[in-house]
Amino acid sequence: DAMYLKNISSVTEVSDGGWTATFELVIDNVNPNAADANYKLEKTKVLVQYIYGKNKKKRAILTTAADGTCSIKTKFLKSSSLPNGIETVELTVLIIVNKVSPWQPGLFDEVDVSKTAWDPGYISNSPSESAR
Repeated sequence: DAMYLKNISSVTEVSDGGWTATFELVIDNVNPNAADANYKLEKTKVLVQYIYGKNKKKRAILTTAADGTCSIKTKFLKSSSLPNGIETVELTVLIIVNKVSPWQPGLFDEVDVSKTAWDPGYISNSPSESAR
């Protein structure tokens, strides 16, 4: 048995002069039946870091629910249309700690350990990076 990162999704919300991003993570176990009787997905700890602006970093420890989900909402970020505004925020999963099952980054993960959210008002020449 081993822990793995199943998914990371993000939703951005615009508010007056800025925006926030909420990242939801889904953690699971490759073979929970192989774990000992003390194994539980609930209360698995996930250390994440998000980077925004000019290398500003914030770390947090998240705790999974029984279904393996956990989420984090970023601080209010200044709109990228304003001077010194923030265009993106990148979340990275640093560590997943379960009392019974280990996690090895990249071994069983179904998605990349990092996810970028864009200011919904940001316009880029790249269609993959533009707001709708």
